[in-house]
Amino acid sequence: MNRDEQRHRHEAGIRSESNLTTTSCYPVDGQAGGTWAGMNANGVAMALLNRYQEPHIDSAQTRGKIIVDALAKGGIEQVGQHLQQLDCAIFNPFDLLIISRTSCHQLRWNGQQTLFQECQIPFMISSSSERLAEVLAYRQQLFASWQQSGASIDRFHLQQANGQQLSAVLMSRDYSHTKSLVQIRITEKSSSLSYYDETALTPNASIDQLKATEKTTFSLAS
Repeated sequence: MNRDEQRHRHEAGIRSESNLTTTSCYPVDGQAGGTWAGMNANGVAMALLNRYQEPHIDSAQTRGKIIVDALAKGGIEQVGQHLQQLDCAIFNPFDLLIISRTSCHQLRWNGQQTLFQECQIPFMISSSSERLAEVLAYRQQLFASWQQSGASIDRFHLQQANGQQLSAVLMSRDYSHTKSLVQIRITEKSSSLSYYDETALTPNASIDQLKATEKTTFSLAS
């Protein structure tokens, strides 16, 4: 997951939290203290995107706690049950992905109704605060090209073609840019989260050429 954010809104690294059920790991927003992606020791991963195309209200609660609270529930069944009972009306619209080794689901809240559905993988979901249709169409085209190429997913996240910086996957605009990259890998034996902050990101590079700012790995019980 690439996180696009205002240039002056900085992040605060990785945080780990444990309770009697599980341990969670996620990057933290330096301003609001919440997160947009994370995983837990039960092999559940999550990612959240704002739905800029829907009406927003200033009094809504921060979406940054949705993933934190859900990951704390433990396994994929418990997380799913928690989210299906979530009062989405207190939040501004969002798209939420819930992923395990064997499943991928999306919770969509558009401000009027919720939709919880299984995702057909592989697939890509994106958001943009400007020129939404144009930016999403361009990124979907890049994703389709990546699928056909058979290249590593690492290359997709760092794409920034000349003249397309405003719409690129690794986006760069005057007031905002791709603030960080989070990659989560889940296998039968482990799950790992690699976090690359804005100082580590290099356009059109390979992840193998970059050094993760922070990385956390959990061993999973069989």
